[in-house]
Amino acid sequence: MKTKTFIIYILALLAVCPLCLEAQEAQPEKEKNFISRWVDSGKRLFKKKEKKNEIHINLHDLTLEENIKIPVPSNAALNNLKTALSQEVRRLSRIKHAQLSTPRKGEVIKVVIPMDQLFQPNDTVLWDRAEMTLRPFVRYIENPDYYHVLLAAYTDDTGSDLYTRKLAAARARAVTVWLQEHGGNADYIIPYGMGNVDPVLPNISDANRNANRRLEIYLVPGEALLKRAEKGKITY
Repeated sequence: MKTKTFIIYILALLAVCPLCLEAQEAQPEKEKNFISRWVDSGKRLFKKKEKKNEIHINLHDLTLEENIKIPVPSNAALNNLKTALSQEVRRLSRIKHAQLSTPRKGEVIKVVIPMDQLFQPNDTVLWDRAEMTLRPFVRYIENPDYYHVLLAAYTDDTGSDLYTRKLAAARARAVTVWLQEHGGNADYIIPYGMGNVDPVLPNISDANRNANRRLEIYLVPGEALLKRAEKGKITY
Protein backbone atom coordinates (compact mmCIF):
# COMPACT_ATOMS: atom_id res chain seq x y z
CA MET A 1 0.00 0.00 0.00
CA LYS A 2 2.81 2.44 0.90
CA THR A 3 4.58 1.68 -2.37
CA LYS A 4 1.42 2.37 -4.41
CA THR A 5 0.88 5.65 -2.55
CA PHE A 6 4.47 6.68 -3.21
CA ILE A 7 4.17 5.89 -6.95
CA ILE A 8 0.91 7.86 -7.21
CA TYR A 9 2.57 10.80 -5.46
CA ILE A 10 5.53 10.77 -7.87
CA LEU A 11 3.27 10.52 -10.94
CA ALA A 12 1.18 13.42 -9.68
CA LEU A 13 4.31 15.42 -9.01
CA LEU A 14 5.62 14.79 -12.53
CA ALA A 15 2.29 15.75 -14.04
CA VAL A 16 2.00 19.06 -12.25
CA CYS A 17 5.65 20.12 -12.31
CA PRO A 18 5.40 21.87 -15.72
CA LEU A 19 2.28 23.67 -14.52
CA CYS A 20 4.05 24.64 -11.32
CA LEU A 21 6.97 26.11 -13.23
CA GLU A 22 4.66 28.10 -15.51
CA ALA A 23 2.67 29.27 -12.52
CA GLN A 24 5.81 30.51 -10.81
CA GLU A 25 6.30 33.13 -13.51
CA ALA A 26 2.87 34.62 -12.82
CA GLN A 27 2.73 34.21 -9.04
CA PRO A 28 3.88 36.60 -6.33
CA GLU A 29 7.23 35.79 -4.68
CA LYS A 30 5.55 34.29 -1.57
CA GLU A 31 3.51 31.83 -3.64
CA LYS A 32 6.56 30.99 -5.77
CA ASN A 33 8.44 29.99 -2.64
CA PHE A 34 5.56 27.75 -1.57
CA ILE A 35 5.51 25.97 -4.93
CA SER A 36 9.29 25.54 -4.87
CA ARG A 37 9.15 24.06 -1.40
CA TRP A 38 6.44 21.63 -2.51
CA VAL A 39 8.49 20.49 -5.50
CA ASP A 40 11.62 20.17 -3.32
CA SER A 41 9.72 18.09 -0.78
CA GLY A 42 8.88 15.61 -3.52
CA LYS A 43 12.54 15.41 -4.49
CA ARG A 44 13.58 14.81 -0.90
CA LEU A 45 10.96 12.11 -0.48
CA PHE A 46 12.24 10.34 -3.57
CA LYS A 47 15.83 10.51 -2.31
CA LYS A 48 14.85 9.13 1.10
CA LYS A 49 12.95 6.28 -0.51
CA GLU A 50 15.90 5.54 -2.77
CA LYS A 51 18.34 5.53 0.17
CA LYS A 52 16.10 3.26 2.22
CA ASN A 53 16.19 0.63 -0.51
CA GLU A 54 19.99 0.55 -0.77
CA ILE A 55 21.41 -2.97 -0.48
CA HIS A 56 24.27 -3.48 1.98
CA ILE A 57 26.56 -6.47 2.20
CA ASN A 58 25.84 -8.90 5.02
CA LEU A 59 29.25 -9.16 6.66
CA HIS A 60 28.35 -12.56 8.11
CA ASP A 61 28.15 -14.01 4.60
CA LEU A 62 31.80 -13.16 3.88
CA THR A 63 34.91 -15.17 4.65
CA LEU A 64 37.49 -13.85 7.08
CA GLU A 65 39.78 -12.86 4.19
CA GLU A 66 36.95 -11.04 2.40
CA ASN A 67 35.95 -9.12 5.51
CA ILE A 68 39.53 -7.99 6.13
CA LYS A 69 39.61 -6.36 2.67
CA ILE A 70 36.51 -4.12 2.99
CA PRO A 71 35.58 -1.32 3.14
CA VAL A 72 38.42 0.55 1.43
CA PRO A 73 39.12 4.09 2.70
CA SER A 74 39.19 7.03 0.33
CA ASN A 75 42.41 8.97 -0.20
CA ALA A 76 40.94 11.82 1.85
CA ALA A 77 40.41 9.50 4.82
CA LEU A 78 43.64 7.52 4.63
CA ASN A 79 46.11 9.72 6.53
CA ASN A 80 43.68 10.56 9.33
CA LEU A 81 42.70 6.91 9.61
CA LYS A 82 46.27 5.65 9.88
CA THR A 83 47.12 8.28 12.49
CA ALA A 84 44.10 7.28 14.58
CA LEU A 85 44.84 3.57 14.27
CA SER A 86 48.46 4.02 15.31
CA GLN A 87 47.19 5.65 18.50
CA GLU A 88 44.86 2.71 19.10
CA VAL A 89 47.72 0.26 18.59
CA ARG A 90 49.67 1.98 21.37
CA ARG A 91 46.62 1.75 23.60
CA LEU A 92 45.97 -1.93 22.87
CA SER A 93 49.63 -2.84 23.37
CA ARG A 94 48.95 -2.67 27.11
CA ILE A 95 46.93 -5.90 26.93
CA LYS A 96 48.92 -8.62 28.63
CA HIS A 97 50.61 -11.06 26.22
CA ALA A 98 48.83 -9.56 23.19
CA GLN A 99 50.62 -9.38 19.84
CA LEU A 100 49.69 -6.48 17.58
CA SER A 101 50.16 -5.78 13.89
CA THR A 102 48.58 -3.57 11.24
CA PRO A 103 47.64 -5.53 8.09
CA ARG A 104 46.48 -3.93 4.85
CA LYS A 105 49.30 -1.36 4.99
CA GLY A 106 48.24 0.04 8.33
CA GLU A 107 44.49 0.26 7.61
CA VAL A 108 43.48 -2.59 9.94
CA ILE A 109 44.47 -3.57 13.49
CA LYS A 110 45.13 -7.22 14.29
CA VAL A 111 45.38 -8.34 17.91
CA VAL A 112 46.43 -11.91 18.74
CA ILE A 113 45.47 -13.09 22.23
CA PRO A 114 46.56 -16.42 23.76
CA MET A 115 43.47 -18.54 24.25
CA ASP A 116 44.42 -19.31 27.87
CA GLN A 117 43.81 -15.63 28.60
CA LEU A 118 40.14 -16.28 27.87
CA PHE A 119 39.33 -19.97 28.46
CA GLN A 120 40.47 -22.85 30.56
CA PRO A 121 41.60 -25.99 28.66
CA ASN A 122 38.84 -27.51 26.48
CA ASP A 123 36.30 -25.08 27.95
CA THR A 124 33.93 -22.79 26.04
CA VAL A 125 32.89 -20.52 28.91
CA LEU A 126 34.88 -17.33 29.41
CA TRP A 127 36.58 -17.38 32.75
CA ASP A 128 36.99 -14.52 35.22
CA ARG A 129 40.18 -12.98 33.93
CA ALA A 130 38.85 -12.86 30.36
CA GLU A 131 37.05 -9.60 31.10
CA MET A 132 40.35 -7.85 31.80
CA THR A 133 41.55 -8.88 28.35
CA LEU A 134 38.35 -8.04 26.47
CA ARG A 135 37.46 -4.79 28.24
CA PRO A 136 39.76 -2.60 26.07
CA PHE A 137 37.74 -3.60 22.98
CA VAL A 138 34.45 -2.17 24.26
CA ARG A 139 35.22 1.30 22.85
CA TYR A 140 35.35 -0.16 19.33
CA ILE A 141 31.82 -1.60 19.45
CA GLU A 142 29.90 1.29 21.03
CA ASN A 143 29.35 3.16 17.73
CA PRO A 144 27.63 1.05 15.02
CA ASP A 145 29.79 0.53 11.93
CA TYR A 146 32.78 2.32 13.45
CA TYR A 147 34.60 -0.99 13.31
CA HIS A 148 33.88 -4.44 11.98
CA VAL A 149 35.17 -6.75 14.71
CA LEU A 150 36.29 -10.08 13.27
CA LEU A 151 36.90 -12.88 15.79
CA ALA A 152 38.96 -15.80 14.48
CA ALA A 153 39.38 -18.59 17.06
CA TYR A 154 42.12 -21.20 16.53
CA THR A 155 43.06 -24.42 18.32
CA ASP A 156 46.02 -26.78 18.23
CA ASP A 157 45.71 -30.16 16.51
CA THR A 158 44.69 -32.10 19.63
CA GLY A 159 41.50 -33.94 18.70
CA SER A 160 39.70 -34.49 15.41
CA ASP A 161 39.12 -31.76 12.86
CA LEU A 162 35.42 -31.78 13.74
CA TYR A 163 36.14 -31.41 17.44
CA THR A 164 38.59 -28.55 17.00
CA ARG A 165 36.23 -26.68 14.66
CA LYS A 166 33.36 -27.01 17.12
CA LEU A 167 35.56 -25.92 20.02
CA ALA A 168 36.85 -22.90 18.10
CA ALA A 169 33.37 -21.92 16.93
CA ALA A 170 31.95 -22.13 20.47
CA ARG A 171 34.76 -19.96 21.81
CA ALA A 172 34.31 -17.36 19.06
CA ARG A 173 30.59 -17.25 19.85
CA ALA A 174 31.29 -16.83 23.57
CA VAL A 175 33.43 -13.76 22.89
CA THR A 176 30.78 -12.46 20.48
CA VAL A 177 28.08 -12.76 23.15
CA TRP A 178 30.29 -10.95 25.68
CA LEU A 179 30.82 -8.05 23.27
CA GLN A 180 27.11 -7.87 22.48
CA GLU A 181 26.28 -7.79 26.18
CA HIS A 182 28.64 -4.83 26.50
CA GLY A 183 27.00 -2.76 23.79
CA GLY A 184 28.14 -4.36 20.55
CA ASN A 185 25.90 -4.51 17.48
CA ALA A 186 25.58 -8.07 16.20
CA ASP A 187 25.76 -6.86 12.58
CA TYR A 188 29.37 -5.77 13.03
CA ILE A 189 30.78 -8.58 15.20
CA ILE A 190 31.61 -11.60 13.04
CA PRO A 191 32.88 -14.84 14.66
CA TYR A 192 34.89 -17.50 12.87
CA GLY A 193 35.65 -20.93 14.30
CA MET A 194 38.85 -21.70 12.42
CA GLY A 195 39.80 -24.90 14.26
CA ASN A 196 43.32 -26.28 13.85
CA VAL A 197 44.11 -24.67 10.49
CA ASP A 198 46.95 -22.16 9.91
CA PRO A 199 49.14 -23.01 12.92
CA VAL A 200 51.72 -20.33 13.67
CA LEU A 201 54.16 -23.07 14.75
CA PRO A 202 54.34 -26.83 14.11
CA ASN A 203 52.31 -28.77 16.68
CA ILE A 204 55.32 -30.69 17.98
CA SER A 205 55.58 -29.37 21.55
CA ASP A 206 53.43 -28.00 24.33
CA ALA A 207 54.87 -24.52 23.81
CA ASN A 208 54.05 -24.59 20.11
CA ARG A 209 50.54 -25.88 20.71
CA ASN A 210 49.98 -23.12 23.23
CA ALA A 211 50.99 -20.56 20.60
CA ASN A 212 48.54 -22.08 18.12
CA ARG A 213 45.65 -21.81 20.58
CA ARG A 214 44.76 -18.17 20.00
CA LEU A 215 42.07 -15.62 19.26
CA GLU A 216 42.78 -13.20 16.43
CA ILE A 217 40.76 -10.00 16.67
CA TYR A 218 40.68 -7.83 13.56
CA LEU A 219 39.48 -4.24 13.91
CA VAL A 220 38.46 -3.23 10.40
CA PRO A 221 37.33 0.41 10.06
CA GLY A 222 33.68 0.61 9.05
CA GLU A 223 31.90 3.15 6.87
CA ALA A 224 30.92 5.38 9.79
CA LEU A 225 34.54 5.70 10.90
CA LEU A 226 35.78 6.29 7.36
CA LYS A 227 33.33 9.16 6.90
CA ARG A 228 34.65 10.80 10.06
CA ALA A 229 38.21 10.20 8.91
CA GLU A 230 37.45 12.10 5.69
CA LYS A 231 36.42 15.08 7.82
CA GLY A 232 39.32 14.68 10.27
CA LYS A 233 36.90 14.23 13.16
CA ILE A 234 37.51 10.75 14.58
CA THR A 235 36.05 10.57 18.08
CA TYR A 236 35.00 7.77 20.43
